[in-house]
Amino acid sequence: MAIWRAVTSATQDFSSSIGQVGAINLGDLLLDTSEIAATWIAFGAFFWAFTYLAASLIRRPTREVARIVSPSLIPIALAYLLAHNLTQILVIGPLLFAAPGSLGEAQVLLQRNAAGLTPALVFLVQVGAIVLGHVVAVVMAHARLSESEDDGSLAIRADLGWLSAMLIYTATSLWVLAQPITNQG
Repeated sequence: MAIWRAVTSATQDFSSSIGQVGAINLGDLLLDTSEIAATWIAFGAFFWAFTYLAASLIRRPTREVARIVSPSLIPIALAYLLAHNLTQILVIGPLLFAAPGSLGEAQVLLQRNAAGLTPALVFLVQVGAIVLGHVVAVVMAHARLSESEDDGSLAIRADLGWLSAMLIYTATSLWVLAQPITNQG
């Protein structure tokens, strides 16, 4: 996050000179879009680097290993979705079941839901979701690699590369999740 703050401050003059269209600040829109694109590119490069590592450990084509392990990213994506939206799900989610015409009742329900949440409980559920998602991903990748290899030792060697990636993904995810509760957030 400190990296993106440096980019934001370095490009502040440029982004503010772009102007606005209606209520949309085009400089902020460009900066936000660039951040999303840079994040996708970084995670894509990370995925391919560790897929290459796993493929080189078992002497298989990188694309083949990517095809085998890429479905294991689905539990991680679901875990991130839950972890990063948990507060909204717990506070606003019950409003979906409130009667559409009872705005006063919905406001009381919203206040009650928000008051009942403790930050420690929310954080523990978020951390649990991320860790569980990564564990499921590692187990899933191992099972898929084992199915694709005749020799089990090759699958274990490929696991070393993929497990390294999962450990870094997990640590990075937990660091990002903890940012709002640390001084760096």
